[in-house]
Amino acid sequence: MSSVFGEKPVYVSGKFEGIQKEEVWTYLLATGAYGTMGKSAAQAYLSADPSDAKLVATKKPIYTLADLPLSLDGYLERLQQAVAFRKQERARDKHRSFVTHLGFGPPLSEPQIAQLEASLGYALPDEVKCLMRQWNGLSCVVAQLKPGQQVELGQTPLPYAALADSAHPIWQDAIEWLVATIGIPTWEEIFLRPQARRMCNHSDSYDPKEVIKIGALKVKAGVLFPRLFVFDLFHHYGGAALYLDPTDNQAKIIYCFDYFADLTSAQPVSLRMYMESLAAGIWGRIAHAGLRPIRPVSKTAWPTYIRNIHGAPYVFVELK
Repeated sequence: MSSVFGEKPVYVSGKFEGIQKEEVWTYLLATGAYGTMGKSAAQAYLSADPSDAKLVATKKPIYTLADLPLSLDGYLERLQQAVAFRKQERARDKHRSFVTHLGFGPPLSEPQIAQLEASLGYALPDEVKCLMRQWNGLSCVVAQLKPGQQVELGQTPLPYAALADSAHPIWQDAIEWLVATIGIPTWEEIFLRPQARRMCNHSDSYDPKEVIKIGALKVKAGVLFPRLFVFDLFHHYGGAALYLDPTDNQAKIIYCFDYFADLTSAQPVSLRMYMESLAAGIWGRIAHAGLRPIRPVSKTAWPTYIRNIHGAPYVFVELK
C-alpha cells in the first residue's frame, strides 16, 4: 500500500491545471490508495489547492499532485506491488481457488530501442521508451476461479495474443470473478509486425483519404493505420491499440471491440492513464476493481459489461 496515503480514504478536490480529474483519480488509485466519493468519509484530501480554507479547517492531511508518481518511471515496481498485495490477500482465503500471474521479459537496451526506432523510421514518444526500459512483454492475470477449476499460467510472459484466444484455458468457463488481465506482447511484436498482419488493421475497408472519427480524434485512414499497433490483447472480445499520433508525438490508446472490428466507440485515452488504470484495477477492492477507463462516444450504445465503479468517477470495462 502507498507509503504516502496509507489506508486513508482520500477525496479528490478541485480543478487541476492541464490534467483531467478522472486522470488524477486513476493516478491516485494506481498507488494503492483508497479513493472515496464522499467528503465526509475522507480522512485525507488530494487537492489542487492545498490552501483551500474549507479543507484546512478539517485538519485532515492535504496532498497534492507532487505526492503522486510524476511519470511512468518505476511503473513496473508499482504493478508488482499491486499483484503481490492481491496474492497475499488471496492466500488468506482458504475456501476459493485463485490464479495470480505476472510475467515480463527483460527491458530493452538503448541500442535496441534505437534500432527499433530506425526500423520504424521515426522516434517513439518518451512514455513508450520509458516502458521499454522497464520490461519487454508483459502479462498479468488475477482471477477467482469457479469451484473445482485450476488454471496454471506460470510466471513468464504469456505467448502473443494468448488472452485474445477464446480457446485459451483462462476463458474456458473457469472464471468466477476477474480482477485483471494484461496481455502486452514484446515491443518487437508490437512495432515490427507487418501492418497487414495486425489485428487492428482495417485499411482495406477505407480509402486512404477517408477521415475516421474516434471520439475527438479525426484522422485520415492513410495516416491512422500505419501508426496503429496492437498493444494490449487482454480479452478475446476486446483489446487496446496504440496510436502514435504524428501531430503531437503522443502515444494514445484506442479501444478495439467486437474482436477488433470496432475502433470508434470510445474516446482515445493517454498511454499513461491507460497503464496506471491497470495498476489501479489490480490494487482496487471490490468497490473499484474495474479494469480499464472507457470514455464512451455514446453512453447509450454501451452494453452491460460497461459500468461506473464507486471510487473512480469514470467508466471501467468489466469482463466476465
